[in-house]
Amino acid sequence: MKPEELSRFKIAVIERGGINKENLPPHVTVGIWAAGASEFVTGCGFDGTVLQRMPYDPITGTPAESVDACVWRAAKQLVPSLPATAPRDTQGRAVGYLVYAGLSEDHCRPVSTDGS
Repeated sequence: MKPEELSRFKIAVIERGGINKENLPPHVTVGIWAAGASEFVTGCGFDGTVLQRMPYDPITGTPAESVDACVWRAAKQLVPSLPATAPRDTQGRAVGYLVYAGLSEDHCRPVSTDGS
């Protein structure tokens, strides 16, 4: 996939636990925007606040943060302070979204409160 192809995909909600082998935190679900495009993910957001993936650190040799790790970090840091008006799914879980290189942060941002 090429970055310019990303805008042709529709937003789809990942099944809980579908990002990695572990379940997501119980209060979180994540809308993902293009299956197979994880190499283009630059961050994860909730209600307009986005945390960027940590890059490779050439000094320490620490690898770049995985998409999974970025989602967990965003869930832990952002979700506890979300307002009641933040998008949530039908079970009341906060709906997050992934941000992709070359697209605006709002491109994948959920606008409804039913997880879509």
